[in-house]
Amino acid sequence: MRTWRMLVWTGKKYESPTSDGTCEADGPADALKKFGLNDYDFYQITYSRKGYGYFTGRVEARAPETVAAGLGLALPLPADFVLLADK
Repeated sequence: MRTWRMLVWTGKKYESPTSDGTCEADGPADALKKFGLNDYDFYQITYSRKGYGYFTGRVEARAPETVAAGLGLALPLPADFVLLADK
């Protein structure tokens, strides 16, 4: 069981939401469910990985408008929500 923090993109930086932005979850899918971001038809979910598929503890959720706005750009737009696992 790990502690997960949710950060919200405000247009300039990531900030914690006004309510408590932490929860205890067994894994990334459980954390997405507890934060209410588990609608896989709406959000584009990206699990951050580095070499050999090792999960880094960062999950990004993007709404369809953010994904559409980022098409054709060299760099992807920031994620709407970021979940971070505390180590």
